[in-house]
Amino acid sequence: MAQKNITLGLVAHVDSGKTTLTEAMLVGAGALRQAGRVDHGDAFLDTHALERSRGITIFAKEARLTLPHTALTLLDTPGHADFGAEMERTLAVLDYAVLIISGTDGVQAHTETLWRLLERYRIPTFIFVNKMDQPGADRALILEELQRKLSPACLPHDTDEEALALCDERLMAEYLESGTLTETNLAAALARRAWFPCFWGAALRQEGIAELLEGLDRLTLAPAYLPDFAARVYKISTDAQGSRLTHLKVTGGALKVRMALPGGEKITQIRLYNGAKYQAVEEAPAGTIAAVTGLNQSYAGEGLGAEQERSSPLLEPVISCRVTLPEGTDPHTALAQLRQLEQEDPQLHLEWEEQKREIRVRLMGEIQREILQSVAMERFGLAIGFEEGSILYKETIAAPVEGIGHYEPLRHYAEVHLLMEPLPRGSGLRFESDCPTDKLDLNWQRLILTHLTEKTHKGVLTGSPITDMKITLIAGRAHPKHTEGGDFREATYRAVRQGLRMAESILLEPWCRFTLTVPAEQLGRALNDLQQREAETEPPELLPETATLRGTAALDALRDYPAEVLRYTRGRGRLSWEPDGYAPCRRPEEVIAAYGYDCNADTANTADSVFCSRGAGHTVRWDEVPGMAHIQTNVLKADEEPEEPAVTRQRSEAYRGSLLQDKELMRIFEMTYGPIKRRSGEALHTPKPTGNSPKPGKAAPLPEGPEYLLVDGYNIIFAWEELAELAKTDLDAARHRLIQILCNYQGYRQCELILVFDAYKVKGNPGSIERHHGISVVYTKEAETADMYIEKVTHTLAKEHRVRVATSDGLEQIIILGHGAIRVPARQFREEVEQVKEPVSVDVKKVTLLQAVEACIRGTGLVATDRNGIIVIGPARQTTPPVSRVIQGIVRDEQGNPLPGATIKIKGTRMGTATDFEGRFQLALAGDAQVLEVSFIGYRTVEVNVQGKDEIEVRLQPDQAEMEEVVVTGYQTIRKERMTGTTATITANQIAGRGLQSIDEILNSTISGLNMISSGRPGQDAQIQIRGVNSLTGSPEPMWIVDGMPLQGEIPNIQSGSTDLQATIFTTGIGNIAPDDIKSITVLKDAAATAIYGARAANGVIVVETKSGLSGKTRFNASVNVGITERPRNNIDMMNTAEKIQFEREIFYDQQGYIYTPGRVTKLLQQAAYGEISSDEAERRIGELAKINTDWFKEIYRTAISQQYNFSMSGGNEKTQHYVSLNYLKEVGTEPNNKYDRLGMNIKLTHNPSEKIRITGGLGATMKNDRVTASSVNSLEYAMYANPYERLKNEDGTKAYDISYNAKESSIRDGLDWDTFNILDDLNRNTNTNRYLDAELSLKVEWEIVKGLMFTTHGVYNANSNHNRIIEGADTYTNFINNWYSYKGEIPHDMVKGSLREATGYTNAYTFRNTLQYTGEYAGKHYISLFAGQEIQERTAYNSFNYSPVFDEEHRIVGFPEMDGIDGSEINYNALGGTGKSVSKMSSFFANASYSYLDKYILTGALRYDGSDIIGNDNQFTPLWNVGLRLNLHREEFMKRWMWVDQFAVRGGFGYTGSIDKNALPFVVMTLGQSVVYDGQTVPTSFSYPNPNVKWQTKQDMNVGLDLSLFDYRLELGVNYYHNITRDVLDRKALPYSSGRSEVTENVADIYNNGWEIDLGVTLLKNKSFQWYAKANIAINDNKVKNTYYKETKDLPKATLSNAHQFVENQPVNGWYGYKFAGINPINGAVMTYTGNGEATLDMSVSGATWPTPSVFYLGNLTPPVVGGFSTSANWKQLIFSANFEFKTGHKIKSFNTFRSLDARNRHTSEANRWREPGDITNVPAMSEAFTTYSSYMYDILLEKGNYLRCSYMTLGYNLKPEWLHKIGFSTARLSFTAKNLFTISSYSGIDPALMGSFGYPNSRKYTITLNVGF
Repeated sequence: MAQKNITLGLVAHVDSGKTTLTEAMLVGAGALRQAGRVDHGDAFLDTHALERSRGITIFAKEARLTLPHTALTLLDTPGHADFGAEMERTLAVLDYAVLIISGTDGVQAHTETLWRLLERYRIPTFIFVNKMDQPGADRALILEELQRKLSPACLPHDTDEEALALCDERLMAEYLESGTLTETNLAAALARRAWFPCFWGAALRQEGIAELLEGLDRLTLAPAYLPDFAARVYKISTDAQGSRLTHLKVTGGALKVRMALPGGEKITQIRLYNGAKYQAVEEAPAGTIAAVTGLNQSYAGEGLGAEQERSSPLLEPVISCRVTLPEGTDPHTALAQLRQLEQEDPQLHLEWEEQKREIRVRLMGEIQREILQSVAMERFGLAIGFEEGSILYKETIAAPVEGIGHYEPLRHYAEVHLLMEPLPRGSGLRFESDCPTDKLDLNWQRLILTHLTEKTHKGVLTGSPITDMKITLIAGRAHPKHTEGGDFREATYRAVRQGLRMAESILLEPWCRFTLTVPAEQLGRALNDLQQREAETEPPELLPETATLRGTAALDALRDYPAEVLRYTRGRGRLSWEPDGYAPCRRPEEVIAAYGYDCNADTANTADSVFCSRGAGHTVRWDEVPGMAHIQTNVLKADEEPEEPAVTRQRSEAYRGSLLQDKELMRIFEMTYGPIKRRSGEALHTPKPTGNSPKPGKAAPLPEGPEYLLVDGYNIIFAWEELAELAKTDLDAARHRLIQILCNYQGYRQCELILVFDAYKVKGNPGSIERHHGISVVYTKEAETADMYIEKVTHTLAKEHRVRVATSDGLEQIIILGHGAIRVPARQFREEVEQVKEPVSVDVKKVTLLQAVEACIRGTGLVATDRNGIIVIGPARQTTPPVSRVIQGIVRDEQGNPLPGATIKIKGTRMGTATDFEGRFQLALAGDAQVLEVSFIGYRTVEVNVQGKDEIEVRLQPDQAEMEEVVVTGYQTIRKERMTGTTATITANQIAGRGLQSIDEILNSTISGLNMISSGRPGQDAQIQIRGVNSLTGSPEPMWIVDGMPLQGEIPNIQSGSTDLQATIFTTGIGNIAPDDIKSITVLKDAAATAIYGARAANGVIVVETKSGLSGKTRFNASVNVGITERPRNNIDMMNTAEKIQFEREIFYDQQGYIYTPGRVTKLLQQAAYGEISSDEAERRIGELAKINTDWFKEIYRTAISQQYNFSMSGGNEKTQHYVSLNYLKEVGTEPNNKYDRLGMNIKLTHNPSEKIRITGGLGATMKNDRVTASSVNSLEYAMYANPYERLKNEDGTKAYDISYNAKESSIRDGLDWDTFNILDDLNRNTNTNRYLDAELSLKVEWEIVKGLMFTTHGVYNANSNHNRIIEGADTYTNFINNWYSYKGEIPHDMVKGSLREATGYTNAYTFRNTLQYTGEYAGKHYISLFAGQEIQERTAYNSFNYSPVFDEEHRIVGFPEMDGIDGSEINYNALGGTGKSVSKMSSFFANASYSYLDKYILTGALRYDGSDIIGNDNQFTPLWNVGLRLNLHREEFMKRWMWVDQFAVRGGFGYTGSIDKNALPFVVMTLGQSVVYDGQTVPTSFSYPNPNVKWQTKQDMNVGLDLSLFDYRLELGVNYYHNITRDVLDRKALPYSSGRSEVTENVADIYNNGWEIDLGVTLLKNKSFQWYAKANIAINDNKVKNTYYKETKDLPKATLSNAHQFVENQPVNGWYGYKFAGINPINGAVMTYTGNGEATLDMSVSGATWPTPSVFYLGNLTPPVVGGFSTSANWKQLIFSANFEFKTGHKIKSFNTFRSLDARNRHTSEANRWREPGDITNVPAMSEAFTTYSSYMYDILLEKGNYLRCSYMTLGYNLKPEWLHKIGFSTARLSFTAKNLFTISSYSGIDPALMGSFGYPNSRKYTITLNVGF
């Protein structure tokens, strides 16, 4: 039997063991002696370095093996979906295939894709189920799945013949005839894909390999080949020498060296590859897989000789990316280089877009992207990048069309006619010719077909590639003399383009087949999600614990869904998908609009033709070409409707059906509401104008008939003061009085007046209408309010009449505007009525009574007649002069938005109108009226001359006087113009729509002088400083005031006995307030603003005012915010595995003696040196480590998701208003085991029982849950310093242990003290949780005793609790380190049984305040405000904790370990539990006075007297005061000439504020720990000394400032200078030793803060459609401490790393102190530093006793002296953009690139350049365990500049138009996208300069999308 030559391909989904199977087959056939492994990097066919490093197959490669009857050429194909194109190209040359399936994973989505490909290429297939040795692999289940999902003919290779016969009719016929099946027939059935033999095994163990090889040898048939030469190219590559290789299979004849191919190229070499090696041969017969050189024009898929071209591939990229190039790189050079890669992978489809000068490439996925970057760098040294990819759409046509291209400039000629027909989806492009050769020469036809195939033709909708078309050349013409080849290129391109323009184009989007596996309980959620994403799903596959959904969906709908699946399944769900072709786009209008492609502007792809006329070429538009073409084909008859393609996808039909329904719905909608306006480009086809559309800008004609006025009776009664006063005693009298007034008014106005009263509460009331002297009085029926009645009547009357509605209900005004009526506010209506009531006085003599009456009513529109001596007054037949003309127009605000309800009045008359809902109006002008007055509340009234105009547009500007800013200080609300202090305010409008989740984010960089240190940890408040540091040891935090009262919600202290002060997040309680509930935030900075708060205001005051209810209909507001936080990234140059191994080798050889904390490599070398293992074994293990290179940042950190929901409702009437809000925030941290959520509720009620009394009550509640790891290992520090050769998991999936991070030898046993440390296990199994509950009740009563005199009593009660629970898992490193018991400094492992620590703290606090305020204005010039009050506060806090050193978490059992033989002195009894209680009380008296003269000169003063029980009795009360002065120079007469100056004010203030530092107390603090009894008395185990003389820290504050506004407030400038001295600051004071103490903490030091603050605001551009604003602020602070313990640096002790911060006279509070680095001693490698004179140097390795003084220097300031920010915002129509930036400079922070002690952990790459031997010149010291001075002391090189500029956030929002929203019942809606921490510019080498050099929780980039709606 002749040997067969078979090409066998191995195909599989990723991680199925395909490469392992290849190795096993090679070993089993004797081609290899030993199998390589992917994880070892020595697999036979993984020849490329990228494959070895990543452990995946990227490139198809061949191996050769011989079986008894078969010569097999194995083609190993990539398994990852990103390289599916490489795999599919390989399928074209296969004779057989082995499909490998993992026995544990089963049939995956990619497996089904492979199966469809194998079926498409008709490849006979063997199936090998691998990994059958793994747990969970079930043969029966896998077989059932194969038969169900792939084919019923998937049968075991050894199945019985009867079952095989059922697979195929031919087999059945043979079986029935002979009773058996021959191997020949079985092989034939396999060849025609009638059955698929299945084999089972475990390739890693060589199980099942022999059976598979035997089956391949027995069941394959020799292929038949063509007699003449033929070959198919399947791959292009480049060898190590740069030679171009064409990989092909010879499919006919023979291939010989020096053979010439049809293109003229010759074969120069034939190579037969086997792995990385090859054999050169002279000839390759049919069936050979070979690589040849000499072909430079070949391409993948090409057919050579008799072989045909390959059809279009099934797997195509669906993502298009822009290639980014390094700066300075020539794009054309880069394009040429990348073209070489495109030859190897044609699916890259490189495109050069000349207009944008950019390169685009198509990719399958992220892995391919990374590989392409690596190959470009390796091959060309080109560092390319890729921007975020976009979906690759395609276009096709709906019906056949003829495309014509004509190209005839002078002396050129070509015309081409193409028939373009749609094909079924997935067909790609087909090009044919059906043109007779007598009409067009065959050579020209071939050239046209070449031009059709050589270019990617763009569609006309989005410029996307076209597909699914058959393009047939049907006619053409050439000129015998003038036609050249390039002419047909131009004509062909234009013909394609012209046909597309003539056709109806269809936009296609990529679809995919997906598999979604979720926990069974999440099936409903998954189905709902898929339905919302318009997916088509199959029935779910249900298992006991999981459910699997399969189906198809648009790729765009699923792109963001994998992360969502992981989130809601908590990592248990999995979504995978495979490409599934294209289908009509679901929302083509949106995609087309987003692309913004203009086919007319795409001159590179023009559809126009060029014709020659009169000796010159001229362009003819595409739609005129058919009429001018030189050939008339008539291939498509004009009177025939083109048929729709017969074959379309099912989902396409469904989509069309839904589209028809949508069109019907749109027709009904437009019948009801009128035509829908569309922007240009939103529709595929723009309808032609009908000619009868109304002209834009024209208002509807004025309604005819009488005018109607509807009046909301009770609303007006309570809005008019005298009627409201009367209603308090007699409501009926008030009602009758209103009827009287309106009867008179109606007689004057002669309108139809309807007065409506509520009677809806009268049970059974049917409603009634009464007539009173010309007016209609309506009493509504039961369950019908006046609002409802007015809305109903307005809706009816406004269709034909002019309707006005008088009401003060704001919401009702908006509603009736929507019905086309005009709203009249209660105040305006009162003015109209008062005008009617004005007395008339005339002076007449010698006239009749009739003449006198006529004189009285002249100009009123009434006439008087004498009827038999009785004077009758009534309406005139014509009450106004004849209408001369009608003026119409629109009124807009300064931003171009329409102003509904603006008043337009003819100047000098009472005639006028108001604008409608769209801001439009019409007004009839009587007589010669030429001037209109236009007014609106809050805007300046303007006069408009309308002479000669029929239509006008009026822009109103805000009236700054009416919109006067106020400052909320907590105690008072003061007009900003009367404020002498320095303040800054942020309003709710500045917060809305930016996706901000906390007050910290709101304040960041927006307030000058405010320095904020923020953390990326969810729920953690930022640390805030205002105007520098004002205390040495006390808190720098400002005082928080919420709704006028000090903040009460700080978390109780539960840290008694705790060793982890970072366990509880830092919070002041301000985080309880949701941003959506905030009305304003005001920062008070100087004494003039803060002194009223006295002894707690030294650090500044931040006042938060929350929203209250507003009268009117209930308004609802809801917002949803979803955010994604990126994981932090490492930008520090730490050693990789190779570098670290080399470092440890060098340390081993450099270090003398035994190394006590070795790394793995050092340890192995050390063991080899001591003879514990052989050198070969040590090197082998080191080689294993070298294969690992772990990126710990990727392993530890994760992408996190946050969600925030807010809902509020507000409403009420004139007496009672309510505001209710609910908010929920959920944040997942980027660190493992970190989650934070907050649920809050706020209720605020305001009731006015009378005009004199207002009662405000509030109830708030917050629940917060915080979970964070309790691991003793800092995750950021570990990610930085863990060795890259460590890993999380072993090859078999079990946990791997890091034995080098804490390489400490045990003192009680052999080996390390802990050798089972796994970072993720430790982070996840040690948990610290906090549950915080807070409730607050407030009540405020305001009583106006007499006008101007107000008494207020205000009380707040707060109760909160915090429960902390720390669980340390058994057998974890953290429990080992933190264990309560230690033996010789170490705990035995059997004592590490887990622990539980529970702590509870709760507080009760109240504040009660009474104030009396008088305000009065005299003679219109003098304004006086007097304010006085008293306040008491008390806070009681309780805390307790208990510790259980043994905790069984699974069974929730606590206990104690066995104590036998344990030394009691080694036990820390204090850690087992404890309790505490603290009480603090405070009493205050305060007063404030203010005087203003003409608002030019303002003088203020305040006095406060505070007392506290934690201050010594002698100093318990302290008086604090301030005075302030303000001059408003812009109000001076001499300033009025400068109209461009809007505000010019100077301010000054001086005063004292205070603060309390609780680090010294006037009483003894004793700790009773372990029971110690002496002489019958319990003795405290520790105590702290009292200081009975402790007193307040007092800040002397001086501030001068300037406020300037110019050019209609377009330029606003604020400048402040301050000089503050904080006196009596707590610090150490030295005492003589005779006192028994060396020092005491006492009020001895002073802190000086001087600085400047500058705020600038500019309106850069402002017109009707676009506004652009910019703001900037900067603060410069100089901070010094005086009268402190250390007078000079020479007094300082040695500057170690732990005491680098000291307080030194005339230096900053947070100064750094240490040694100035002078280099490395080249003799011994020790650090050299400068001494005091700056010249001599000191060797730090010598004894400290010999060091000269001074040798310690001031190195810099940790606190940045310069902080600031700038922002910009722009509004264009409905779009809103804003960006905010912050910067800090001038400070020093710790560098991550520091000299650490020599240990086993990873090192910075710079340490490879350390000193190693005498004579080395370097800046890195010698390193050894014995020589540690380099790591013990503080040096200036350990600090870096902390300067940075950060984009805090950038927001893009869109406000939906009110006219849209009104139709769906909403009043407002905004959608915004925000990117936070978008980028940071800094020279700092650490991860996040905002962390100030600490290993904190880094701030990462975050993206949020926010939707706000109001209704």
